[in-house]
Amino acid sequence: MNIYQSQKQWENFNESMSNLLGVECVALEPIDFKLDDTQKAPSPNKGLTQEPTRLGIKHTDNAKRKISERMKGENHPMYGKSHSDEMKKMISERTRKCMPKDYKLNQETKNKMSLYNLNAPKVTCPHCDKKGHYANMARWHGDNCKHKK
Repeated sequence: MNIYQSQKQWENFNESMSNLLGVECVALEPIDFKLDDTQKAPSPNKGLTQEPTRLGIKHTDNAKRKISERMKGENHPMYGKSHSDEMKKMISERTRKCMPKDYKLNQETKNKMSLYNLNAPKVTCPHCDKKGHYANMARWHGDNCKHKK
């Protein structure tokens, strides 16, 4: 299936991209996508990608597992690296822009949160017998415990 139904539509797309980018597009040929019944062809005017969109399509559990394995350890793009101070500052500024300027918790809310966390159930890790808050134990212990055999 060709997402561009006519050669004229493809030429119009190339021309609009040339105008948008301010450069001349070299004669690109339309791409035939192999789509199944659950996928939709991308809009010819949306973005610069020539690949079909996965919007609304969920990965299977098997695919998620494969992606996870492929991105672990030395295969991860940030393995052994850290962000520069400049990048950390940029991330911080962008995050701050997303938050309301007057974002502060009042004392009453802080007290409620404190009481909730003090009274939260404590869980014991079956591998190292450590006790703690259920949220931390779910993240760092149980199946993820470094003492798991």
